[in-house]
Amino acid sequence: YGKTHVGSNGNFFASVESASGAKTEFIQLDNKNLNDFEAGATDIFSVELNVDLKNIKCFVIKTTKDDYWLMDKAIVIYKGKATTFVNSGKVGLSTDPKEGKSELRLCKNLKNTYSYTIKIVTVAEGAYGKTHVGSNGNFFASVESASGAKTEFIQLDNKNLNDFEAGATDIFSVELNVDLKNIKCFVIK
Repeated sequence: YGKTHVGSNGNFFASVESASGAKTEFIQLDNKNLNDFEAGATDIFSVELNVDLKNIKCFVIKTTKDDYWLMDKAIVIYKGKATTFVNSGKVGLSTDPKEGKSELRLCKNLKNTYSYTIKIVTVAEGAYGKTHVGSNGNFFASVESASGAKTEFIQLDNKNLNDFEAGATDIFSVELNVDLKNIKCFVIK
């Protein structure tokens, strides 16, 4: 995804929620004597739970450190059934808000995953009589279809690229669990 420094020595905790509202406590993800969360690695954590998680709906992961980590996806296997949660917004985890979010909530809306490309064009310096049109700010987008289906807000950020510069075209590729046929609205904040 054009990102570097995606591995981490941070502390990470996860919780899982079912469609019925049952959820686990946050559990620390740590394999003793192993270096978890390394770039390109697949980490497996086995836990015993006393919560019935039929129809898993959400996977929540949080950190307590500012050591940035980018998770691609989480696969929760419960009673032999695998549920995959994709970090479609490519949101990194860190307690430093300049790097990412301290908590990431991934929920299932539909069975299918859809790929989208969001293209943002920043106007050129002096356009419409405006100056200082570029930004180093943090921006999040949501899209809504005519049927009312909508995405959660996704951070628009190409790590290690200077997005939102005057006159530039920035492209963000995302995978969503929402079918956005007949897009009606685009919201950015």
